[in-house]
Amino acid sequence: MIITEQLLNEFELHSRDVVRFNNVAEAKTFVKEIWPDISSDQDWAREHPKLYDRLKKLNNINNILLISTMNDEGFLEICEAGLEVYFTDMIEDIDLWELIRAKLVAMVDFEARDKFKEKIRKSLLRNKGVISSRKILRNNQEYTPSIAEWLVDYTSAVGVSEAGTVKMNEYFIASKNYQQLNGKEKDAVRQLISIYERLKKSSAKPDGLEERVLVSENGRFAIFRDGSFESIDPKLQALLKAANISISGSSDEDQPPVIISQTAAAVEKTEGLEKDQARTMTVSEQEIYNAYQGDPRQKSAIAKEEENLTKKFGTDEVKLRAEFYQAVQKKNINLTIAIIRRLAALGELVKFLQTDVKLNNFLTKTWDKRYGQAFADEFVKNPDQPKFIKLFLRYILEERLGMNSSDAARVGLHVANVFVNSGKKSYNKVAYFDIKTKTFNWFEG
Repeated sequence: MIITEQLLNEFELHSRDVVRFNNVAEAKTFVKEIWPDISSDQDWAREHPKLYDRLKKLNNINNILLISTMNDEGFLEICEAGLEVYFTDMIEDIDLWELIRAKLVAMVDFEARDKFKEKIRKSLLRNKGVISSRKILRNNQEYTPSIAEWLVDYTSAVGVSEAGTVKMNEYFIASKNYQQLNGKEKDAVRQLISIYERLKKSSAKPDGLEERVLVSENGRFAIFRDGSFESIDPKLQALLKAANISISGSSDEDQPPVIISQTAAAVEKTEGLEKDQARTMTVSEQEIYNAYQGDPRQKSAIAKEEENLTKKFGTDEVKLRAEFYQAVQKKNINLTIAIIRRLAALGELVKFLQTDVKLNNFLTKTWDKRYGQAFADEFVKNPDQPKFIKLFLRYILEERLGMNSSDAARVGLHVANVFVNSGKKSYNKVAYFDIKTKTFNWFEG
């Protein structure tokens, strides 16, 4: 490929739109098809170092959009060199923590997840990428304002242990290095440190769980997230109403009110909700956490299956599909769940339903028989809808594998979280935990 100044300018303009609209498909095209052709021509790179550096930056930008489906090694590499472009060029359009969260949610084993978060932190501490303009002054010495040095500066002030919001804010107020930054640079450093602190939290504790769990009490809903109960986002309220679920304002005074913990008040305010909506759910955070985890032995078994699948097939969705059919036929519950999770994490589950002729034909006939021709036609036209993924999961987990409805719905919620954390918020409407019955339930419709 011959790269001219004009073509590079077009690439850069296009990448801005890719970031602005979070166009993962376009980002994947650049990373998988365009960049390999460019990077393989080392002679051209030596002859045109400035053009090459600009293209490398574009590759990093597009790679960051793919964090949730990136392999572990690739993600750690970009954390060590390349992630700085997020803080300088992407911070206004993309939430980096949500991309990282999506990557973590795909890991079923919380112990392995914690170890991976530690690796991320160590990679960040090696990142020499510059994210602000003025030197960092510490102990009468000047340091390059890189990701690594900002984290060292922060740690030297608050210590290496997990620091709460109060300690973080004390650093921002007291640090002369931070106070000398302009507004955009302050946002970058604040977000970097916030992410670093989130990565210290253990997924084995309620406040460190990356997933969101929708819970219901007497027909009223709240979201359990980051160790707290939060009020429902207005968009999610609309989705729940569409599912014919009552979520607000019952006139029955004897029903306990929903929502939320004081911790989530700031989040609630940013969503345009009133403080007087805050209430307390009649369940502990630990209960929700334990219920969402399910049987620890099964969780470990599924994690082992996922690990084996990754080693055996990597990201080869064709081989994963073939393995899926065999697992279902043998009624191997743990392996089937692991494959479904793996396909969802790779962004291939919907494509499986859509492009696998054998599965697509079978599901189309099944939906036609059960729900009518119009429903089946809608599935063929657009299978990327929560109701079709939900019906597929229910059919496989309950009818083919014999799981009870609550256990199946819990798995459905796990899979839905993978979708939600990859940006598909409508998948919040798949399953929820009912506090009164202590069971997971599917949304109807």
